[in-house]
Amino acid sequence: MRVLVLTLSFGSGHVRAAEAVARELARQAPGADVRVVDALADSRALFRACYVWPYWVMVRRAPALWERFFNARVARMDEHTAPAWALRWGCPRVFKSIAEFEPDVIVAAEVAACELAVLARRAGLTAARGASLCRCCARVASFVVRAVARRRVVVLSFYGFPIYSGARTRWLRI
Repeated sequence: MRVLVLTLSFGSGHVRAAEAVARELARQAPGADVRVVDALADSRALFRACYVWPYWVMVRRAPALWERFFNARVARMDEHTAPAWALRWGCPRVFKSIAEFEPDVIVAAEVAACELAVLARRAGLTAARGASLCRCCARVASFVVRAVARRRVVVLSFYGFPIYSGARTRWLRI
């Protein structure tokens, strides 16, 4: 089994969660080929300037503004963190990695990672099933690891928003 753990390094939290999931998957399924890919590591500089840096400026210098944007997004039940074209253009190496690795399962440890996985599937780059950890990693990581190891589709949605839909999907609202 090939498992791709996809994350975005906005900070160390999502990366550490992705690494922990990868280690546990490797422990529980020793024959599995588990890889962690950080979508921002090889993203285009302009994408990072428009997508990542505004987040950090708001979080560090204007947290009330970030909270306002975040709450508005939750209230509107936005389904995307960025337009699909921006993610496709900004992170082309992620899609290349997915196509070349041909994972059986993609575990997303960040919301935009879920979006990237869905875009790759819709583009026909993968037939991988999806598992999403998002922001509830600490509480559900072992559950997801066991489900992935058993090759079941598990989708977790932190706010109850549908992030990925596929056959034999089990939804769990956190």
